[in-house]
Amino acid sequence: MYSVAENSSITSAKQIAENSAIAAAELSANQTAQTLVPQVSKGVSTTLAPIVASKASIQTADEVSKQVASEVSVNVANKVANEVKKSALSQIKDKMKTLSSGLKSLTEGLFKLNEGANTLNDGIITFNKRGINTLSNYTYKLKNYSNKAEALIDLSNQYKGFTSNNSDETIFINKVKSEK
Repeated sequence: MYSVAENSSITSAKQIAENSAIAAAELSANQTAQTLVPQVSKGVSTTLAPIVASKASIQTADEVSKQVASEVSVNVANKVANEVKKSALSQIKDKMKTLSSGLKSLTEGLFKLNEGANTLNDGIITFNKRGINTLSNYTYKLKNYSNKAEALIDLSNQYKGFTSNNSDETIFINKVKSEK
């Protein structure tokens, strides 16, 4: 039910309270005995009065010390428990503030990350439209022109002359018009 520190505090408080109560009760008993002895000694022998007073004072001291020790130990234990609770709650409150601040920073960072990802996405879309698609279209056109050039080279290799089929050399002049 209680922690080790609280149990130790309760035990110490009980011991201190019992010792204090016993000392107070013995003092009270001795004072009572000193007051009662002269009165009792008138009717009772002087040896019997101190014994009765001493036994009464010891019994009273024992009962009072137990009652005071119990009350003091409960009070001390409650005070210690309340202090421990206050300290723990204070520490938890501080840690929750730190956690809240960290979560706020994390949220801000995630928002900035999201904005950056959106900007990157827009840039990739623009790069795809203006760069990759344009280059891909030029690749198609170049392949088409390459096929035409290869076909012209094959035709020129098969050509044997303008006026005869046995000519080894003919020069062609080509005029190429560009596409706009």
